[in-house]
Amino acid sequence: GKEAVVCPWGEAAVFTPPGGWYHQHFNLGTEPARYLKFGHLPQFAGSGDYREQVEYPDEDPKVREYFQSELAKRGRESLMPDIVYKDRDYEWSYGDDD
Repeated sequence: GKEAVVCPWGEAAVFTPPGGWYHQHFNLGTEPARYLKFGHLPQFAGSGDYREQVEYPDEDPKVREYFQSELAKRGRESLMPDIVYKDRDYEWSYGDDD
């Protein structure tokens, strides 16, 4: 691939990547963030099982290093468990699962 592009964002920010770009969302702040995707129509018809995405174990390690260094500059650290970068079958727990 090509060189990574970093697009700093904040409240009410909008960024529209070109079609076919793989991209990720990172929140360096202390408040939760919400991401809204506008896609090709019919965008609200559901996505089925197919997803075009890079799973954490396949992610370029430079991405994680950059995210962690940016968190460290702010006195924060990642809450992502290390196992998600190794085990593609990792099952997330959202706290309210029974």
